[in-house]
Amino acid sequence: MTRSPIRFEAALYDRDKHEVFIKSSWVRGAREAWEVLASRLRRPETRCLVAHIPGDPDSFLGWCAVDIKAPALIWMYSRHLQGTVRRRGLATSLVLMAGLDLAQPTNCLFWSPAAEAMARNGYRLIYTPSLGRKAAA
Repeated sequence: MTRSPIRFEAALYDRDKHEVFIKSSWVRGAREAWEVLASRLRRPETRCLVAHIPGDPDSFLGWCAVDIKAPALIWMYSRHLQGTVRRRGLATSLVLMAGLDLAQPTNCLFWSPAAEAMARNGYRLIYTPSLGRKAAA
């Protein structure tokens, strides 16, 4: 049985509205401190999108952040919600909307078990943490 794509609306990152959601998902899955991501979110080359339930901008479903200059995926996340969100294209759709084509080899600045699993399942993610450090210099 194939699941249908999830319906969502996307909003540009707004620190006041989205920081708590993004921070909580980052600290659960990332190996880096929150400030590492927070500093990247403040950069003009970073595009961060947050998905929410259509018509309900306070019901967050996931988010992604990309460095459009590098180009590179910084991080993407979708909520589990008892299996109703993940593996239905939400994170991939957000990354595409943010300007990266995941069908191509894609630099990934931060790594996680989820990124590793995605790479094993056909996503052409390339862990390139040095690319992120160069951009910071």
